[in-house]
Parts: sequence; structure tokens; C-alpha cells
Amino acid sequence: MQELPVQQQGDTVSSLVYEANDRMRDPVYDCVRAISFLQNQVSQLQMQLAIGQGENLCIQMQHRDGNENEKNAREEEERERREKREGNI
Repeated sequence: MQELPVQQQGDTVSSLVYEANDRMRDPVYDCVRAISFLQNQVSQLQMQLAIGQGENLCIQMQHRDGNENEKNAREEEERERREKREGNI
């Protein structure tokens, strides 16, 4: 404990107390249940993050496609105007 920075000592003591209490309640599995629960939460959050990233990518691609369609439409209009001018000259 003395080797840890002062800012971390409180959290370390809390963790040790939690682990000791858990061992008293269930000496065989001590913190295994809590660790398993937290690992499941991490997995679920990673899945939610992946879904959100996929949705974000879809939105970005739709936006990009929309911009390309607008650009193509503007280019087509400009080409038509140019052809009209050249035909009138």
C-alpha cells in the first residue's frame, strides 16, 4: 500500500474490503461472480458500441451518396446550359 500513490490508496482499500467481504459471503467463488458480471457488461457495451459505429457508418455513407448525387445533378445542369449556349452561338 505504501508504494502506491496517495490518490490510489483509497480505491485500493475499498477494493480490498469489497473482496474480503465477498470472500466471507462465498469463500469458494469470492469475486468470481462480480468479475463475471462485469465481463458480461463489458461484452454488452462492446456490442452496443459496434452497433452504434455501424449505424454511424451507414449515416455517413448516405450523406456522402447524397452529396455525390447533388454534385452529379449540378454537373448535368451545367452541361445542359453549356450545350444550350454553344448551340445558340
